Amino acid sequence: MSTPVLICVTETKAVLLLQIHVYGKDLTSFYDQIPRKVIPLELGGEAGTIAENMATYGLKIIWEKLSLRNLEKLENVKSRFLKCALSFEKTAPTRMVYELAKETFHIEDLRTRMLLPSTEPYF
Repeated sequence: MSTPVLICVTETKAVLLLQIHVYGKDLTSFYDQIPRKVIPLELGGEAGTIAENMATYGLKIIWEKLSLRNLEKLENVKSRFLKCALSFEKTAPTRMVYELAKETFHIEDLRTRMLLPSTEPYF
């Protein structure tokens, strides 16, 4: 019973080892295989920071299906971070926090940076 599982795992490891590439300090060949436009800034790419990419993964695909409530929840990500960073209560008025931090709204930033179209909930 354990032999087939062992063989399967061994074969899987062999396949994975064939797909793993190791790069040193010279990343020229890495950038030849993966375009810089999809690599985060921290790794020498042009795709924004890792944190930005995590927060916006798949947004272009679902953007036109988001409701006003969905957009409000998405906006809460940045407002809660700013409130925490500025030591405000989470019930503090969001607009005031944005003004004090001299920041623009998260949805507005995403829409302009990612060139997202106008939708009924956001126009």
